[in-house]
Amino acid sequence: MKNNKITNTLICPVCKENKLEFNSNIVCCSSCNKDFNLKSGGLNLLSEKQSVELEEVMRLNFEDRVDNPDTSNSRQHAEDVYIESGYTDTLFNELKPKKGALIVDLGCGRGHISGYFIDKGFDVLSVDIVEQNIADTKNENKILATMDDLPIADNSFDCIVCTDVLEHIIPNDQNKIISEMYRILKPGGKMLVSFPGNNLPNLTGVHIMNIGIFFIRLFDKRVLYMSWKECPAHINMNYPWSIKKAFSEVGFEGKVVPHTNHFLSLPKKYHKFVYLLNAPIIRNFFIHLMHGVLRKPQ
Repeated sequence: MKNNKITNTLICPVCKENKLEFNSNIVCCSSCNKDFNLKSGGLNLLSEKQSVELEEVMRLNFEDRVDNPDTSNSRQHAEDVYIESGYTDTLFNELKPKKGALIVDLGCGRGHISGYFIDKGFDVLSVDIVEQNIADTKNENKILATMDDLPIADNSFDCIVCTDVLEHIIPNDQNKIISEMYRILKPGGKMLVSFPGNNLPNLTGVHIMNIGIFFIRLFDKRVLYMSWKECPAHINMNYPWSIKKAFSEVGFEGKVVPHTNHFLSLPKKYHKFVYLLNAPIIRNFFIHLMHGVLRKPQ
């Protein structure tokens, strides 16, 4: 990690002091003399205890990388799909980071969104607990860390990106993780967040849409069926109101509502039809994804 803007935000996960000294392959805390090694190209700031406690979560999320070719819940989209679908452009336009903003990508996956913001000229820290995700992330500034105890100093980042992550966390850690997000965000900072949580479409909209998709597939096999089944890695499917309440109680301002811009499996010519489903009157019945930009007050 060579970016001083990023390294200056990191704290020792043991003593919580901002006393990390960066050498070639080892990072040492000058306060407690604890050493931290590079792992799969990223700085490993997970303690042995955390690694043991999160072993099952790591396994589920590693297996979640496996592609499912039968439905639109594909887990293995290539980076160019993120770009060509317009998904990353949409996220950028929603977040609207100011020039020079420092961004952290929490639950970065394979780093496609991190890479997009880096290409836009931003300094980005990529964070994940899955070692293979960190290995695949091209960003040099990346760490293995758990979101319920982030090794990041208070008020460090201008923007947080956290897309399709909260469904992967241990449910009992949810409120602590949201508190950590708030803690590391600068006053006036913004967080773009999305997570599946609206379960009503599983009973209504998904089945209605799949009837339409059946007829579309007679002419275009690229359009995939919607799935109403959650994958095993989605272990935190708390009701949206409980997550929104946690955002509000910690101090975040803004709204998270059923909304999708996630068209990675859908040919671009069909996007305008799906956008119609974001209309306030019908989105609760058709849109599974909760999405919004939240702010930390000045």
